[in-house]
Amino acid sequence: MRPSLNRVRTSRSAVLAAAALLALTLSACGGDEGSGATSGSNSRSTAVGAVDKQHNDADIAFVKEMTPHHESAVAMSELARDRSDNPAVTALATRIAGAQEPEIAQMRKMAKAWGVDLGAGHSSGSHTGMDMTGATTLEPLKGPAFDRAFLTEMIAHHESALPMSKAVLDQGANPQAKVLAQQIVATQTAEIAEMKQLLTTV
Repeated sequence: MRPSLNRVRTSRSAVLAAAALLALTLSACGGDEGSGATSGSNSRSTAVGAVDKQHNDADIAFVKEMTPHHESAVAMSELARDRSDNPAVTALATRIAGAQEPEIAQMRKMAKAWGVDLGAGHSSGSHTGMDMTGATTLEPLKGPAFDRAFLTEMIAHHESALPMSKAVLDQGANPQAKVLAQQIVATQTAEIAEMKQLLTTV
């Protein structure tokens, strides 16, 4: 009886050991898959945030001109918060600033990766003086007079961004600059139409 009991106990121990080994193996496999997924996700996240260093003169011209151009649009939009009483105008200005501030950050990141100095803001690029004239013109205005001037200035400002964007689409080498340029063309073309319509109501 005892030898038989010992064999049963031994057999039962072997089964339990095998089950534990199987569970451990499955756990390890699952852990590897989870780790791989996390690693892959992190890699994708890093890739999205990384700057493609491939560029040419057209890409450099794009970030050097579009960055201060965007900065002046943000400055003009910020004036609308205090000087406009029209909810449609202030909402539009908020959207413009909200869209262009991240694009400014992106272009500054690209310029840094390419070794291009853009300065501290509102102080670099050949278009800066011209573009900041819009904000200077708007500063003394309030109410409907501001709204009409803001929309008129911003329409012209947006229209001047389109050739810059199309130039890098045609001649640039950096894929991220091209994606950004396409985004600018699409967004600002739609906003131009919106502002022209809004201008008839203020």
